[in-house]
Amino acid sequence: MQAVEIDNININYDTNSSPTNIQIDGGNTDNVNEGTISGTSIATITTTDIDVGDSHTYTLVAGVGDEDNAKFQISGSNLQLAFTPDFENPTDLGDTAGNNTYSIRIQTDDGHGGTYQKSFIISIIDLDENIPVISLLGSPVVNLNIGEVYLDAGATATDDVDGDITANIIVNNPVNTNVAGDYPVTYNVDDSAGNSAVEVIRHVIVSSGQTGRSRPKSFKKKKVCKDPKALNYKKKGLHRQSLCKYKTSDKNSDDVKKELQKQIDHLLKLLKDKQETQSGKSCEIFRKKLKRGDRGGEVKKVQNFLRKKGYFKYQKDTGYFGSITEQAVKDFQSKYSDKILKPLGLVSPTGN
Repeated sequence: MQAVEIDNININYDTNSSPTNIQIDGGNTDNVNEGTISGTSIATITTTDIDVGDSHTYTLVAGVGDEDNAKFQISGSNLQLAFTPDFENPTDLGDTAGNNTYSIRIQTDDGHGGTYQKSFIISIIDLDENIPVISLLGSPVVNLNIGEVYLDAGATATDDVDGDITANIIVNNPVNTNVAGDYPVTYNVDDSAGNSAVEVIRHVIVSSGQTGRSRPKSFKKKKVCKDPKALNYKKKGLHRQSLCKYKTSDKNSDDVKKELQKQIDHLLKLLKDKQETQSGKSCEIFRKKLKRGDRGGEVKKVQNFLRKKGYFKYQKDTGYFGSITEQAVKDFQSKYSDKILKPLGLVSPTGN
């Protein structure tokens, strides 16, 4: 406001100066991590204006450098994302298209007719999203007898950014060889970006059985017998059958053959009954050992199979072995533990 006196008449009039600059977070560029959710405020917009009392409003406007305006929005003086950026799949049109640098044009208005426009570059930062991998050393299942010493074989861990991170592995080893049981030894590790590896488990099974091998009971030598085929056969005198003594290739061999034939006949009958029950239906065959983090057609086959059985709840076969697929596998293993887990000496489901 200025005052001018003309022949003792005071005339007051207002003057306004237009804004002279705009900045976002105090500069002309900004960096945003990939994966930042749409709607997140990423910068504060400020105006340089000599009219200290002016208030400013901001809008995205057309002009040089406006190619990516549609991917951003302004709320008050906050610049916000209107999309979720993915470094591996850039959608920028401004600057050099497809190089993860998004170009926008902002205008500031002081409310008194003064405006100023300026273009800005928003760059997307590539984050480490890949999880490290743990590789078990030695067998995934270790069988011990009570009192034996357990020495853990350990594991290794690698990361595509950090390299060898074996030294960072956290091992939880609850094994007590004085008490029979199935002890899960777990291995976990995180990389420097906070990505957690899929937990690896080794099952240490401590049993109360004796060490070493013993001859089957049917092979033990007896003293005397009434069977002509026995080594200690005597024509005179009757002796209990339990006292017979045989060569392993003699009596015992005949008994083994009979028992094997009996088992074969039984299995053939079971197979026939199974084929009649299924009425031509075929079972799924999976040729690859799968685990969490795997991808591909074999994973889709597993997901499709588990969905038909009512265990995989996701709406489609993704081909990615994630937490949903792992839980479905565990549920299936628990349901049929007698046929899946017990033959392997496992008590709890593994999910792979």
